[in-house]
Amino acid sequence: MLYRGIEYSVVQGIERHLRKWAATASGIEISGRDSTRDEAISNAEKAIDRAIQKQRFKQDLDGENQWLAELLPQELSFPTALHYLVGDA
Repeated sequence: MLYRGIEYSVVQGIERHLRKWAATASGIEISGRDSTRDEAISNAEKAIDRAIQKQRFKQDLDGENQWLAELLPQELSFPTALHYLVGDA
């Protein structure tokens, strides 16, 4: 399957009511398990969106906003850093 230019797969697991999905987005391998095909597709696409968003954030920090990276604590994960920057908006 293809979502936002990234190929991912959804396969049926050995166990009953088990679907597995996997993709590689922005150099990050992501995978998961769900009980239905629709849930697996939805969660795979959400994970791809998060990986793309994370890559865009890194590109911003690597580019013209490098000064911002120096302000953020290094141990912050992407969601925490985003919350740190944006707040509860």
